[in-house]
Formats: sequence, C-alpha cells, structure tokens
Amino acid sequence: MAEDYSPERDYQLRIAELTSKFTYRGDTNYAKIDRIDHAGIEEFKRSVMERRIKGRTVDEWRRTLTHKDDGVVAAALADHLEIGSDV
Repeated sequence: MAEDYSPERDYQLRIAELTSKFTYRGDTNYAKIDRIDHAGIEEFKRSVMERRIKGRTVDEWRRTLTHKDDGVVAAALADHLEIGSDV
C-alpha cells in the first residue's frame, strides 16, 4: 500500500534520495509514443523536432525552455521572441 504524502523532513529526504537514484519517465505525449516501434511515427517525431520556429528548432526550444538556468531561458526569450523581464 502506498504511503500518504508528508511534508515531514524524513519523508522529504527519502523522496530526494529515491529521485536521485531512479529516473522518472514523464508521461508526455512523446513519452507515450516512444513506446511504439513504428517507422512512420519516428519520422513524424523527427520532422516535428527539426521544424524551425523563430530561429530555433522545436528540439532546441524544448532543451532551452527546460534548462535549469533561468538566465538561459530568459536570454532565449529576449533574443528570439523579444520577451523581457519588463513585460
């Protein structure tokens, strides 16, 4: 039986320990279709990820927007989309 969530320190430390040891596969739509071995699906994914939008490929945007450094994200938004912190 699953343990209920707890904000207690010991519980949070255990969560941190487990997440550092095991990778979590998010169930995004791409994660779901990655489970299917089909050449047409692979070609579709490749064509989408290579599509260029505002000077970058979709895959480049994905990596940039999920970057751990907020400065990298902010710089990309400012440079490519003219979105700044003053908006």
